[in-house]
Amino acid sequence: MQDDEEEYNEIGTEPIHLCEPQITDQDNSLEAVANENELSQKLLKFLEKEGEERRNFYVTSVENTGGKNFKAVLDFSTKRSDGKNISITFENGIYTFAFK
Repeated sequence: MQDDEEEYNEIGTEPIHLCEPQITDQDNSLEAVANENELSQKLLKFLEKEGEERRNFYVTSVENTGGKNFKAVLDFSTKRSDGKNISITFENGIYTFAFK
């Protein structure tokens, strides 16, 4: 080994930084009820925690549940093999994400 080469003793220890979530909202229904920047950041944390690499979504439904609260469903642009999508609930300032 040459002196200027770095030595690595483990494989795959560097974190992979994937892009921000890209949400296609054709009729702006999600934009009307959600802060998209905040939603994107919370969604990114959820995806990273779950080990999900896909970052492209489209809005399939949005339901206003009163006040600033809402429920939404995002589907993956590239479908998951198990057919699951992401359910988002926003109540009292707290986002809840789940695969359904």
